[in-house]
Amino acid sequence: MADTNSGSVHFTTEKLFRMANGEVIGCAGDIREYTRFIEWYESGEFIDSWEPHEEDTFEAICAYSNGCIHYFDNSTRAIEIKNDYIAIGIAADVAMGAMYMGADADIAVKAACELNVWCRLPIRIEKISKEESNNDFSTTS
Repeated sequence: MADTNSGSVHFTTEKLFRMANGEVIGCAGDIREYTRFIEWYESGEFIDSWEPHEEDTFEAICAYSNGCIHYFDNSTRAIEIKNDYIAIGIAADVAMGAMYMGADADIAVKAACELNVWCRLPIRIEKISKEESNNDFSTTS
């Protein structure tokens, strides 16, 4: 869960999704676009079957049980992340800085919520077991 600012409307919504196969996807950006992205991802139709609106932006990271992490944006192409950690969203710089200094992801998100006016608690943590995910994306670097 996280707070979202959509123009003049400010509300709390889900931004973390557990897929049926156990993968976990975290989203940031335009709620309309990342909701459509989750629906597209769940459909399994990954070959140019959905194009987001150009003016709307979102980001998503998908974590798999094998330790692989993919980044998605409006291109809807899976990009494998080789870093030890990643953060997305409006306060990604704060979270990345906290993790660089040794913080766990939950502490990094709490720091982002404390230091960015558009982020608020509560946060939700999802863990992935080794048996859950079956990732079949080809990756680009």
